[in-house]
Amino acid sequence: MSIDETALSSGELYTLLTNKAKRGKKGSIVAIVKGTRASDVINVIRKIPLYKRNEVKEITLDMPASMNLIAEICFHKAIRVTDRFHVQKLASEAVQEIRIKKPLLVIQILFQMVYISNSQNKVIIYGVP
Repeated sequence: MSIDETALSSGELYTLLTNKAKRGKKGSIVAIVKGTRASDVINVIRKIPLYKRNEVKEITLDMPASMNLIAEICFHKAIRVTDRFHVQKLASEAVQEIRIKKPLLVIQILFQMVYISNSQNKVIIYGVP
């Protein structure tokens, strides 16, 4: 499963719950909820029987705390995995900030390699601590 925020039209935000196992085919979209308020999304997802929600082994989500709360309450047996796109974006922004504010640290950063595993969604940093 995956929970994601998206703007579908004219800036209105929606929360999408999708079944990754369906690979974009029929049944991929489980729920579309207008807005991103955790309580609204939780109320919609709770309409799915608990036994089905308990079958979910892993759920991928965006970084906001509200997404984590939704996953924790609605899919409490599932392993929560942060979407690697958001991890990469956050890391890139941090490096950019350091590059601009503290150019001398860029040399140290260049001696480190950040590797994000696509299969395990883990961040591993090699190099000087």
